[in-house]
Order: sequence, then C-alpha cells, then structure tokens
Amino acid sequence: MNPQGTSFIPQHPTQGTIKNRTVKKVYLLTYISFVLFFGTILGTAGIFVYKNVQTKLLERQKSQLVIEKDKFSESAIESVRELDKRIESAKKRLENHVSVVSVFKALEESTAQSMLLKTFEYTREEDASPKVVLTAETKIFNSVLFQRDILAKNSVFAKSVFSDIGLEGVASLTDKTPLATDATSTIKLKITSPIDPAVIPFSPTDPMASSSSAEVLSDVTSIGTESSASGGTTSAGQ
Repeated sequence: MNPQGTSFIPQHPTQGTIKNRTVKKVYLLTYISFVLFFGTILGTAGIFVYKNVQTKLLERQKSQLVIEKDKFSESAIESVRELDKRIESAKKRLENHVSVVSVFKALEESTAQSMLLKTFEYTREEDASPKVVLTAETKIFNSVLFQRDILAKNSVFAKSVFSDIGLEGVASLTDKTPLATDATSTIKLKITSPIDPAVIPFSPTDPMASSSSAEVLSDVTSIGTESSASGGTTSAGQ
C-alpha cells in the first residue's frame, strides 16, 4: 500500500538558479584624477628633496669659499687689485697712444723743397687729438699754394689750416699784393694741423716706433732757423 503524496518522483522538473553577474565600470575621468593626484604628490616630494640637496650643496660651497678666502691675506688681495688697476690703465693708455715718429715721417714726405720750416710745436692734452703748429717761410708765393695741395693729400696733415700769411715788412697779403716777389722778399706763414689719432696709431712691432715718444719730443723740440725739411716731392714752379 503506497501512501498518497509520498512518491520519490518529483512532481515538477527542477530548474537551475541563474546568478546575475555584476559588471565593474571604470570611468576615464576617475582614472585621470588618480594619476594627477599621485603625480602631484610625487612631484612635490621630488621638489622638496631636490631643494634640500641644493641647499646642502650651496652651504658646502660657501664653507669651501670661506676656507679658500682665509688662505689669502688682505695685503695680497689688495696688491692684486692694485695690479689689475694698473693693467687696465696701461691698456687704455696703449689704445690712445700715437706714434710721434709717424708725424715726423709724414712731415718729411709732405714738405716742399722750396719751403723752409722755422719752428715745430706738437701738443696733446691727455687723450685729445694731437695738434701740430708750424711756422715756415719761402721766397716763392706759388710754394704756399703748392704746399697746401701737398698737405691736403696727406692723411696726417689733411686738415691743415694756413694763416698769418704775409710778406716780410708787409702787414698782410691782399688782392693787390703782387704774386711774384723779388729775391730779397720772404713770405712767412703759419700752418695749424689737428691730427686724427687713428691715422698715426702706435705699433710696438714698428722698429721706428720702438723708441719712446718722450725721447723724440725731448730731442726734437723745434727745427732750427737754418734747417729745412726736404722730402721726395718736387719743388713748386716759379
């Protein structure tokens, strides 16, 4: 006898339980925010470490500098400073130095044979442009014009100015003064020439300029009344 409802055969088919799978979502903005956050922390830490390292290095260099400075005495440092000032002063002096020998050479090349130089004056104040003042005389009036043309072609005496031109015994020359003079007449004149220092630079390699300018000026302060400077130029015509 089989009791009702006690059968081992399932009355309904069994169904399996299906679990829902959860999907994790990663947002790009969140990922970028995390990267920036940790990057900022690492960067700040790196800057802090770098600053400490540089500060310690600077302190170490300061200590070494103090040690090296203590090795020198104050008198030695002062002597080095004085030497540096002298070297700078010598450099400026050499840059502004001119060759007086070049002036005499240019004067020799630019003096007409018929022109007699009476006096020579060379002046220069500190580093200003040199100036040469000459007094001369000649027996030929055309020699004055010829001499002016020669000096105008020379770079050293290109700015020469002729003044105080007159006959001996005559106050000054005028338009009515005859151009020709007799053998006893003498024309006197003054030549003032400012010189550009750039055209007569001092060159230590020049054997002619190796002598001191002071020696040249002390030996040649003026040209004697009977001496004349003659160059390679031809004399002026009558």
